[in-house]
Amino acid sequence: MIDLLEHEFRQWTQHGEDGVIKKIVETIPVKWTPQLFLEIGAHFHEANCIRLQQWEHWKGFYFDDFHEFQPLGFYKLWVTKDNINGILRPSYPKEFDLFSCDIDGNDFYVTKSILAEFSPRVLIIEINATLLDTDAKVMPYNENFRWDGTSFYGASAMAWKKLGEKYDYSVVYIEKSGTNMFLVKNQDLAEAKDKFLNVGDIPFHFSRISTKENFHKADPHNRQFLSFEEAMTEK
Repeated sequence: MIDLLEHEFRQWTQHGEDGVIKKIVETIPVKWTPQLFLEIGAHFHEANCIRLQQWEHWKGFYFDDFHEFQPLGFYKLWVTKDNINGILRPSYPKEFDLFSCDIDGNDFYVTKSILAEFSPRVLIIEINATLLDTDAKVMPYNENFRWDGTSFYGASAMAWKKLGEKYDYSVVYIEKSGTNMFLVKNQDLAEAKDKFLNVGDIPFHFSRISTKENFHKADPHNRQFLSFEEAMTEK
């Protein structure tokens, strides 16, 4: 069994994502060449897909509202749940290899829109680890939301697990910083020669979060989260 905790290392990523991504993409079967990624919420000096692009020769784009350097695929865009698929259609096939999202807010809604039309094989998603592992909660959609450094942002690990299950993904890991969750298409998990440790077991992965970096200060406005079911019907 593959314990992804043992494979964390940092080269271009914020925490140990470089090593986790490397092990996941080595384990699941290769289907397309060149391999294709999409990353929403990235920086020139720190992004989940830079190592794949620079060392493994993957292709793809980075979207962020602060940075633009088109020769490396960085485009300055304000991404919403309503505009993202129109942006992707000219450049992305329905199936591609890896999608990463870290926008400190509407990640759930943007990802939900993408999964309704596209089918990445691997998902890397920021979770809100200030919420309990048993909570399936999501912040209400706000197109103009910017994170204020508090615990009010994004969606809980359980909400992401439920969204993944709806589109045939399983959780394979939550990194020890408590920042990102990794999900893989069930078809690819079935075809992998090796199996990942405790697939789909949110309490197990949540229990191994070892730092408090993701446990931000309490929201002074006491803003309320939606249930998963409410978020799925949010307009």
